[in-house]
Amino acid sequence: MKSAVLLLAFAWLMVASHFVIGGVLLSKGRPALHQQLAGLLTHPGQLGKDLSGIIVLQFQVSDDSRICRVRVFSGNAAIDAHFIRQLTGRKIRLLHPEFGQVHTIRMHLKSNQ
Repeated sequence: MKSAVLLLAFAWLMVASHFVIGGVLLSKGRPALHQQLAGLLTHPGQLGKDLSGIIVLQFQVSDDSRICRVRVFSGNAAIDAHFIRQLTGRKIRLLHPEFGQVHTIRMHLKSNQ
């Protein structure tokens, strides 16, 4: 009987999209937000060759999971435009998306030198 319960629990974990172990919510099949953004963004190249420091990104996710209303705070209009172009309209997967929620990300940019 005990092995049957363990087998059922294991089978449930295999098909569940997310589960809780020890109070920590674990997600299967969805990379973390910072991992998804890292896959979408590239270094601004020549625009940011001398720029290093913290850049703040703010965005919302539409009801069809696309990034919208992107704002970038870098102090450099060309850098801001670069990241806005890269993110706007791209799809992102969130565990519990809430339309209208503003996501704020701090990014550390290092110079190419």
